[in-house]
Amino acid sequence: MLKEHFGVNERGHLTIRGYDAVELAERFGTPLYVVDEVRIRENYRRFREAFASWPKLLICYAYKANNNLAVCKILQQEGAGAEVASLTELKIALRVGVTPEKIVFNGPNKSDEELEHAIKTGVLINLDSYDEFERLSTIAKKLRLNARVGFRVNPNIRPPTHPYIMAGARESKFGLDLESGEALEAYRRAAGESHILL
Repeated sequence: MLKEHFGVNERGHLTIRGYDAVELAERFGTPLYVVDEVRIRENYRRFREAFASWPKLLICYAYKANNNLAVCKILQQEGAGAEVASLTELKIALRVGVTPEKIVFNGPNKSDEELEHAIKTGVLINLDSYDEFERLSTIAKKLRLNARVGFRVNPNIRPPTHPYIMAGARESKFGLDLESGEALEAYRRAAGESHILL
């Protein structure tokens, strides 16, 4: 929210887009998180407009940022896909009406249960390692279902950040290594398997 969305009313109470914060706290209890639906919609529309030249681009909201049902529903209504990293987040995305074609299951260390559920649901599964690819392939064969997959590639770059949150370095848990050929090998193998949809 912007500063013009806040104010102080005649009772000396903080207001949020004209709503009395004390009354909101009395009605809903505390602690209370207040989100601005208008602002969420405006922000999403601005973001979508910035990429209007790429009509096939799917903008996915990362549910790990805030998986509140109301927030996720607002973004679904605006046309956003869902980027999920757990079964709980996947179930929320489906519950608010995001279609499987617009859901991307991301994140390292997916369990076999998560992979199985994602395959059965028909969402796109971004693979983070060769081991994960092999497990997914085995599960898809067992289920006799096709798995929609993408590959998270680790480009081995070193941005100026703390080592514990560095996502693009070779030693990171995120992505298939590009320089060693691991990513290419996984892609070639996936392209040769009939139950894997790239």
